[in-house]
Amino acid sequence: MIRVFIRYNLKLFQVMVRVGDDMDGKTHDLQESKGDIRMYYFMCGFFFLSGLVMIIASISIKEMVAYLFLGGAGFAFIIIGIHLVKKVNQLDRFIGYGIDEEEGVLWDGVFEEGRAQPVETFKIPIESVNTVLLAPHELFYSHRASNKTYTYYFYVPVVLIVFEENGLRYYSRVTFIEDEDVNTWLTRAQQAGLQLYLTDEAVNDLYKESEAPELIESDIHKKAFTFNGNISSYINRNKKEDYKHMPTFKKGESRHLDEDTFVSFKWGFRHIFAVGTVLLLLSMLLEQWYLTSVQNMDSGEVTLFGLIAGAFVLGASHVLYGYALKRFRGISLFIVFSLSVASYFIASVITTIVLPLTETHDPHIQIFQVYLIAFIPLVVVSLIIRKWKPAHHHFKVEKQKERLRYSS
Repeated sequence: MIRVFIRYNLKLFQVMVRVGDDMDGKTHDLQESKGDIRMYYFMCGFFFLSGLVMIIASISIKEMVAYLFLGGAGFAFIIIGIHLVKKVNQLDRFIGYGIDEEEGVLWDGVFEEGRAQPVETFKIPIESVNTVLLAPHELFYSHRASNKTYTYYFYVPVVLIVFEENGLRYYSRVTFIEDEDVNTWLTRAQQAGLQLYLTDEAVNDLYKESEAPELIESDIHKKAFTFNGNISSYINRNKKEDYKHMPTFKKGESRHLDEDTFVSFKWGFRHIFAVGTVLLLLSMLLEQWYLTSVQNMDSGEVTLFGLIAGAFVLGASHVLYGYALKRFRGISLFIVFSLSVASYFIASVITTIVLPLTETHDPHIQIFQVYLIAFIPLVVVSLIIRKWKPAHHHFKVEKQKERLRYSS
């Protein structure tokens, strides 16, 4: 059974909390700005008046079409206005969170501006709390620049509280938008004798699970920790990356890191480039030597063997470049292609110098043409091999090895 105690619906999950000196340590949401309040009042008046004008106009026209369209739109505008009135009536409300050590409870309440006592209050006895878990919640934002959309991910802290009531387990959550509020809440929870737990797995998908309290206690990977007073040491909301730099909780995840499944690949680009260029050069020289010395033919031809050997060297180098990459991104294709071009150019020029061609054109261009035809299939092969046999230096493997469930 699940029961989630959240008293306020806010945008982007960001329940804004701040410690107020006049609230004896309570934490609460920042309220709407005066500009927002004026905007809501203006919108209420606009929708009410617009709806009223439409209804009057539909009656005066005395046509069925006017009744249906203008009258219907008028009633819709009035309904929207009523909804906004309800919103305006709640603008002076905010949520308060706190820990009362004397009474021995964690509490949250709905407050109204100017009233000392909450309109609603919910209390969790400290003795009924099973787990207090500090976890990251994933957020992102996107912006366009130079006709390209960039997405950045960051994480904000959330505290999940599992407790028992009448033999059943429930959970509540407290969210924060400023680090000082997190620091205050966790410090007070720790002073109240609660054991704090930490996970590095984003819990966005956890909220919709019907057995969330059980998952928090037994499925999500966590470890006990002593809070040092600085939330940034655990979850840094200011760290923004163009990838999800923290793992996501997955129900039933029981994978364990097996170091034997990862390959130790020591070669870098310079090793692959040097060996690939030398092999390509040797294949070109041997072929031209065979044609001129054994077959007594003019240099400038390419045999089937030379074509296959050269294309194989370029293709193998391409796959190895792809495997040596730490992260495979769009720019990676340009890097690999540039290295292949450079390797072919060096080998072709040296071959021409050692064994001058009788033809004006470079016959080895056919080798590069085969490589170009096979470029996309080679990219696919590189990705398949990276997924089939990941290496220790691959970005995803490095991030996986940093996970709390593997490093603990």
